[in-house]
Amino acid sequence: MIAGWGNVIVDDNPKFVSLSEAHHQALAIGNCRSYGDVCISLNHNYYDAKTKNRFLELDTTGCHITVEAGMTLSRLLNFIEDKGFVLLVTPGTSFATVGGCIANDIHGKNHESVGSFASSLLEFSLKLPKGDIIHCSRHTHTDIFWATIGGLGLTGIILTAKLKLKKVDNTSLSVTRTRHYNLQQLIQSMDRFKNAPYSVAWIDTSQTGDSLGRGILEIAHHAHDGVITDYKPSEKKIPFQCPSWLLNPKIVKLFNHYYFMRSGANKQTFEAYRQFQYPLDHIQNWNKLYGPHGFYQFQCVIPFDDAEKIIKNILSLSINSGLISPLAVLKRLGERSEGLLSFPQAGYTLAIDIPAKQGSVGLLRTFEQIILDVKGRIYPAKDALMTQKSFDIMYPNKDKFLTILKDISARPASKAAVRYGLNYE
Repeated sequence: MIAGWGNVIVDDNPKFVSLSEAHHQALAIGNCRSYGDVCISLNHNYYDAKTKNRFLELDTTGCHITVEAGMTLSRLLNFIEDKGFVLLVTPGTSFATVGGCIANDIHGKNHESVGSFASSLLEFSLKLPKGDIIHCSRHTHTDIFWATIGGLGLTGIILTAKLKLKKVDNTSLSVTRTRHYNLQQLIQSMDRFKNAPYSVAWIDTSQTGDSLGRGILEIAHHAHDGVITDYKPSEKKIPFQCPSWLLNPKIVKLFNHYYFMRSGANKQTFEAYRQFQYPLDHIQNWNKLYGPHGFYQFQCVIPFDDAEKIIKNILSLSINSGLISPLAVLKRLGERSEGLLSFPQAGYTLAIDIPAKQGSVGLLRTFEQIILDVKGRIYPAKDALMTQKSFDIMYPNKDKFLTILKDISARPASKAAVRYGLNYE
């Protein structure tokens, strides 16, 4: 079985083919940490990219590394951290593969200052649908380079990648967490600390009235020499699908209140890099908490001027629907990537989980229209519902992307691609 991380869209009849075979309309997949259907093949044919996960070269002087694209970030960090390096850009999970990070042009808690994964990508090799292998960079096959970054795996199979690393004196982080009692306070604080090396906020989705949008802001920078933190991969796991009633509004409200009060005002701690960057990795299979029907994640970016009003609206609609989200995360994003279908653009990005229950699709359709009206974007890596009409407006480089697909004889290989109208005659 192949499923997105939300467990809403599932392929019960996957067929794996060899990477050496011609791959017309087969989809290369990594660890399937995208949430919707970008990792679900249109015709059930897959390449298991995780089988290609070797280290190829580390240049400590030039601060870059070359790896096969099936390598997970966790394995990559195991190799580079004790040498004084961390990733320049990383998503919220270390279980994503390098190829997946490229295909979705992921962003992290430092996008405004550093950019998306494209910023760390120097070059990659790509197996085209006809079988040719090419090397792409900002200077070679430039059009395919920018079509592949954020291109949802549709241009071919990413084989290897050369990444720029960040050299640090200490991989440990100094982390400050502060409580903010409504969304206005939270956003004002995020604006004030927008130049912090790492910044992210958790929002309590269960609050209304004067407390709507209260949350915890986390600011971090690399600690000074001498600070030592231990990191051990968590062995906690959710062993089975939980009942769908578990994350009901009352339980979510109790949990959120506990989490909010647990964080002391201006509390500073020292934490391992991975402890801060990947908080949800501490519980394996945490997606099973949502039960057998799974959940949708809605991630959007909202222009700065509209952000407070729109986020309040989304939170209010979620609460009033009875589909209170157990998890909502807010970050600032900087200027857009050059990737033709890359998600980030300047504004606030809100990621909110919605349990897959009666009414959830209608609620998400409402969210989609709200974001469309303010010229925002929805993130394909998290999406399972966005319409072709919305995609066409949010991603104006679609026609240019399709021209490149046609030039390299690449046909849409995922269900998401067909839903977005990423096909040509």
